[in-house]
Amino acid sequence: MVTASRATHAQHQAHPPPRQAKPARPATRPSAPSRPVPDDNAFEESIDRYDDPDATEDERRQKALVTLPTAVDAKNCTRMWIPAARLTAERNVDELGASLNASHQPELWRKYLLKGNIRDFVRIPHQGIGFVCTSDEAVRCLGGVTLRVCDTNVTIRKYSRFDKLYFVDLQRLPFNVPDKDIYDWFVARQARPVLITATHDYGMLKSKARTVYFNSVACPPGLFEPSGEPLREIFFVQDEKPCFVQHRFHKFNRTRPPSLRPSPRRPSDVSDASMRSEDDGSSPNSAEVSSGPSPSDTPNVSAPSDFSSGSTPLDSSSASAPLDSAASPSDSSTGSTPSDKPRGFQLLARSGSAKNGKRQFPARPHMVIPGFIPADAPEWKFVEPGTPVSCELSLDATDPSVLTYSTPISPNYYEVLTAEDYDSSLPHDVDIRTFESEEDDEEVYGFTADTPLYPLAEVRALKKARRMPLKAEQLSPDDLDRIIAEFVEKDVLTFTSHEDVLATIQAQPAYLRRLFKAPLPDLQRLTVTHAIYRAVCVEPIREGEPQDVSSRLHARFGDQLPSNDDLLKKLYPEEEGRYAACYCALSDLFLMVFAPGIYVDPVKVKALLPPQIAPKRVRHAPFLLWSDLILMCIARTDVAAKLLTHDAMPDHVYTALNYLADVAISPPVETAPSVLVRAQL
Repeated sequence: MVTASRATHAQHQAHPPPRQAKPARPATRPSAPSRPVPDDNAFEESIDRYDDPDATEDERRQKALVTLPTAVDAKNCTRMWIPAARLTAERNVDELGASLNASHQPELWRKYLLKGNIRDFVRIPHQGIGFVCTSDEAVRCLGGVTLRVCDTNVTIRKYSRFDKLYFVDLQRLPFNVPDKDIYDWFVARQARPVLITATHDYGMLKSKARTVYFNSVACPPGLFEPSGEPLREIFFVQDEKPCFVQHRFHKFNRTRPPSLRPSPRRPSDVSDASMRSEDDGSSPNSAEVSSGPSPSDTPNVSAPSDFSSGSTPLDSSSASAPLDSAASPSDSSTGSTPSDKPRGFQLLARSGSAKNGKRQFPARPHMVIPGFIPADAPEWKFVEPGTPVSCELSLDATDPSVLTYSTPISPNYYEVLTAEDYDSSLPHDVDIRTFESEEDDEEVYGFTADTPLYPLAEVRALKKARRMPLKAEQLSPDDLDRIIAEFVEKDVLTFTSHEDVLATIQAQPAYLRRLFKAPLPDLQRLTVTHAIYRAVCVEPIREGEPQDVSSRLHARFGDQLPSNDDLLKKLYPEEEGRYAACYCALSDLFLMVFAPGIYVDPVKVKALLPPQIAPKRVRHAPFLLWSDLILMCIARTDVAAKLLTHDAMPDHVYTALNYLADVAISPPVETAPSVLVRAQL
């Protein structure tokens, strides 16, 4: 039996003291720095010299500059760089300067700081910290040194006199393009490369993507089309899909590749009324950028409940033993009464791009968090507005448990949105708006391109079969609430196949919010079932083994499957492993329902990940399920923080998301395993 108490949870982390409730992340915009006033003596001496009629201009200048470092010839100065995007977004210049000057810094850094070889440091928000070295010896020695700045480890980038060379990244290259052809193509464009490298290099393992360097600081003229637009795609192979070009200068990436530009917009197959469903909302003409909740708003966490109390097989629908009702969330019979208030968006602080003052956005067309997704349409169809881009799936040679998305555009900024719901007993839905640059007002979206890597037709057919055949706008809020409650209780929670549950959730996520008001034993049984399902889907399929999860379990454990409790113990003999699996499963289900606009969109998920990580989904799941690593990364973002600070956040979900946010990710992050704990299948 899994008993998820706080004390046992703490034991998972090498027996530290019990965790306290995780505070909300700090607001993206740090407080304004203080401005120190020089000592009176410096003013008095300079004013005395200023008023002295016999003083020369050089003497007056010397006194005016007395507090500044001694001037050094510019040719002896070298700019150095410390990448620290999040740190510079959340900390002001006072905090950074005090930390850089602290005695705990490495001896090598302190040595050159005291000698006056480090000066002119500058904070560039959302990018990093720059400073100037006035000694060649300091330049050589400081590269690669790790500093501890505001409780965060950062590393000084090694200096290279070629750092400023212009480059482009070639993404989604066809597998049969020789590197010689890449070189010759650019030479023919009058943009001769000086070096071509693999974009990602892990020793002997190199990526297919290529980075092309040019002997120029500016973008070579050959990388512009005759129309003046920057080059954004290349067809190396006739009749193949294009390779996308990502420029060093981000402003050139605002031009969308021609193959991704929308054709003239056609009317939707489904009316606006059915698009809105119960998720009807509107975007304000001008939204105010505001800071997120303060840490004091963070709710306390009660002891989580037993996740594996369910005792039925994976394909059984009988009820598990009831638990202490005091530990359960709001019963479906309680909660606020639905009202006619439409759901709308509230704009929160923009992640990675907060500015002083308010940013005004133009009026936008109807925007909704998806209420349902018809089986005959891609999963992105009802996320409006914007131009969706196709995201290709591919096998990952280094990780057979996942499929990896390639995104032809790079979302670098996003804004967190919340949608108010008529039921205040549950958290609001969360979505994000993604942008390629801070100045862009055009949002970017992604969708999964058709692929033979998963059974697309079967998935769509099952979604269609499990969709509720009703129109929300034709019902009163009370009737809609009653119908949904009955549907969850009598249908969703009694499905004999877990894939029926996933089809229902992913087709109509807004209707399935009530899952998290179901009796706790039912939700626990669903969580354990989902943990088992995820565990099976990440494992490689043996030769001759059936594809579907139920048949694979029968092949491994016999015709009579053990109960969920026993099956989970067989998959995860260690209690810590069962914790991890159930926390991942519960967080996964919660994000499907409460952040559906993010969940179905690889571009939005990419925006929430560290830049080194590509979006990765579970390999053998016919439905979209994000890997454990991706869930852990999302749990560390301000999207999760916004959910965690909501007063109505269920305690057991709060604990699960906090667990994923706190559990360590093996460095380097780009090679971290996608599975938190491997099941024993």
